[in-house]
Amino acid sequence: MSDQVENSVKKPQEEVVVSAAIQQIYQGPLPPSKEFDAYDKTRPGTADDIIEIAHNSQRIAEKALDHQMYMDRQEVSISKRKLWLMFILGLVGQIGSILVTLAGYFMAYLCIKEGAFRLASVIALSTTAISGCLIWWKSKKDHKQ
Repeated sequence: MSDQVENSVKKPQEEVVVSAAIQQIYQGPLPPSKEFDAYDKTRPGTADDIIEIAHNSQRIAEKALDHQMYMDRQEVSISKRKLWLMFILGLVGQIGSILVTLAGYFMAYLCIKEGAFRLASVIALSTTAISGCLIWWKSKKDHKQ
């Protein structure tokens, strides 16, 4: 009976298992050369597969970079065209406003030459007022930006 008591009082020994993990970190598309042998021992040809995967990955990255550079060049080209178009439209607008003003004054001159002084003064005054409003509107618009 004493053996039974002793067995019931005894506790089984606990085993403690300690496990350790080693992690290696390396940079680049390929593992260190020491590991290639281990890969080939595990499965022959694995090292060649890893090199091919890295090569394909690099080729894809280069294609993506080339495409990005192409798209950037296209964007710059489009921006240049937009700037030239805005410049030309602005220039045409300036020249147009000068021509309209000169045409108005020329009409006023012709009216004066024919003796229609009232009509000439109305045309000259209208031309001056319209030109002044356009200049004021443009300068007001520029100040907002």
